[in-house]
Amino acid sequence: MPIVKAASGGNLDSQFNAAVTKLRDWMKQGYKLYSRTLIDEIAILDMASQEAKTQLGLVLDGSSYRVCSLTDDTHYSENPPKLLAECGYSRMDLFGIEWAELGDELYKMSVLNSMPQLAGKPVQLPLLEILGMLNDNPVTKYDDLSLFNTAHLVDPYGTLTASNSLTQPKTSAGWNAVLQAIMTRRDPGSKAATATAAAKSFMPNRDLTGKNLTIWCGDTGVASDLSKIFDPQSNWATIVESAVSAASETRKVFAQAAIQYVPEMSLYGTITNYCYILVNNTPNRAVYGRIPHAPRVEPIERIPSKHMSRVKAFQTWGKTTAWPWALYKWSFS
Repeated sequence: MPIVKAASGGNLDSQFNAAVTKLRDWMKQGYKLYSRTLIDEIAILDMASQEAKTQLGLVLDGSSYRVCSLTDDTHYSENPPKLLAECGYSRMDLFGIEWAELGDELYKMSVLNSMPQLAGKPVQLPLLEILGMLNDNPVTKYDDLSLFNTAHLVDPYGTLTASNSLTQPKTSAGWNAVLQAIMTRRDPGSKAATATAAAKSFMPNRDLTGKNLTIWCGDTGVASDLSKIFDPQSNWATIVESAVSAASETRKVFAQAAIQYVPEMSLYGTITNYCYILVNNTPNRAVYGRIPHAPRVEPIERIPSKHMSRVKAFQTWGKTTAWPWALYKWSFS
């Protein structure tokens, strides 16, 4: 347990002031706070615009490749940009703490010991907001269907459909089926063959590996099971001993994914029967997030009548769904 050493009240008060200053300096990093974090993996984060509402669009290549004579006219795409997201923002209070100047030393030490954890609030709280939204499965502007849907339009201006809500067993065969569905999803703008143009079926996910394919699990058991699928030789028994059955998974799968344990997922739904798969081989993300005003720690407010000091921190925050093909939900059958 922590050891509380003797210290004068004035010294602890100065430590509180110093801790607040450190938090203020930490949050002045702005966008760097979110770089290489879980939010960076799942969301396009806009920290530039302070307009009341902003939009995120996607330009789709609607042209068709074709083999033609040297002097034939080129066909140009006539597709307008597709609106993916429209998002406002609200104030998000990160924390508010009070410092009783006449409090005992144990109380003051408890407050000081808890303050380093406050530095993670600017990232943790938006992550909770995003996970809650994913659990609610709201409608997207991409094609007016729920974020996880079995009949999303591959091209919002076309008729071809595909699914980002997949149901397969939690086995190597199940993972291979999930990966096959993800890697063979055609690019928006894909077209069937016509009398004058060849079929256009580009596969944007053909290069997926563990570097740009990440699985989010909210249950340690699910993470362990997936690890066994990706590396059965080192995780499963290879020798049949007395009263021990042979491992059911003995094959290497085609491609692996990075496995990320996200305990916050346990706050939303039954975490043992699904996982999220993040496809990050392009800059597009499934979520559009806004932080128009960077995290800020306000100056310490002293209340003389109560012999108390207060300090609070806030940022602004907005979120909505964006590109459905950057995120898949794998439900275990």
